[in-house]
Amino acid sequence: MRKYLIAAAAAAAVLVAACGNDDNGNGNAVSLSSKSDVQREYGNLFTGLIATLELPAEAVSEVRPDSAPTLAASGMQKLFKGRRLLHAAATRDAVAATPCDVSGTDTETSDQTKSRTFALFSGTTVTVTYSTDAFSGCTVNGGFSGAGTTSLTGAFEQGNGADEGTQYDLIGSGNTPLQISLTGEGSSIGSSGGGSSSGSSSGSNVSILELGTIEQKTNTSSSSSSSGGSDSTSGELRMLTALSGKVTQGSATTFSTELDLGTTQTPLSVVFSDGEETTWNLNGPYRYSGSPSGCGGGVVDATTTTPLQTGDGFGTFTGGVLTLASGSKKVTLTFNPDGSATLSGAVTDTLSASDIQSALNTPACLGGLIPSEAVD
Repeated sequence: MRKYLIAAAAAAAVLVAACGNDDNGNGNAVSLSSKSDVQREYGNLFTGLIATLELPAEAVSEVRPDSAPTLAASGMQKLFKGRRLLHAAATRDAVAATPCDVSGTDTETSDQTKSRTFALFSGTTVTVTYSTDAFSGCTVNGGFSGAGTTSLTGAFEQGNGADEGTQYDLIGSGNTPLQISLTGEGSSIGSSGGGSSSGSSSGSNVSILELGTIEQKTNTSSSSSSSGGSDSTSGELRMLTALSGKVTQGSATTFSTELDLGTTQTPLSVVFSDGEETTWNLNGPYRYSGSPSGCGGGVVDATTTTPLQTGDGFGTFTGGVLTLASGSKKVTLTFNPDGSATLSGAVTDTLSASDIQSALNTPACLGGLIPSEAVD
């Protein structure tokens, strides 16, 4: 499962500092005229979403394995099938410029408190406990695939309110992104399919820049019945993020791709409910471009009109209605109990469950940057 999630991190998106993460940049409409167009956008949206959440967490855990970031909210853990996301409890001791294994430093602070405004939630202000990392060329042996090295430069901050019902991550600082560099990666990098082992040979170098804000509000409630009690978690995750990345061999760039989630006007939102069943409401814009053929990209708006009922794996659904719109074209996906999706609107067809899995495993525009071995 995690192979395609990290392959999607290939998506690395239009850097906020470069394009402002607003309506400038590549605001063109994408093609939504065929089944393959819809399949492409499905992969872009869902693998780009989870990659944006996982990529910095995985990189930070490579250089600081004793404090691997995890999300405290149990509802989001189930929503993303228990994967490591960005949040870690802010319990590390404050230290100064700790040397990294190979070179560089990581200056950590923790158990700090401050009043913070959650801008993506219309300015809600709460007192938070938070931790920070200031990486300066912090390099360790072993990349995501186990080969080469991982290096980080830049800032990473995470924190939560007193009841952990409000949480946030700041990736990078101001207009300066978090820089992730992987050297000497293995043979599964560089393929546009992302999860394929037929990509470039050992020795590829990967450069990733990420800048953005992720905020979350959750609410946990308990219920009881004759068969026992249960907890349910509901909430919303909002993100305004941008990543950009490329793969190089020597002086040649073999793959590059970009993805923004949300705009300054509208963050990308996931409203979730984890009770008898886990449901999603996914709404907001994303924008991408990439070097693979057919991936010139543009802006797509996602709208959920009926909550999406999650299936057996990430990005799979057994009910609900999702609409993807770009320019004058709009396609509605109605999910079926067998995991397929009936298409209507600009395209009349069906995405089978295997079509959807293929879009997730080998995203046409977002694969090729990160090796499939990035996360176990």
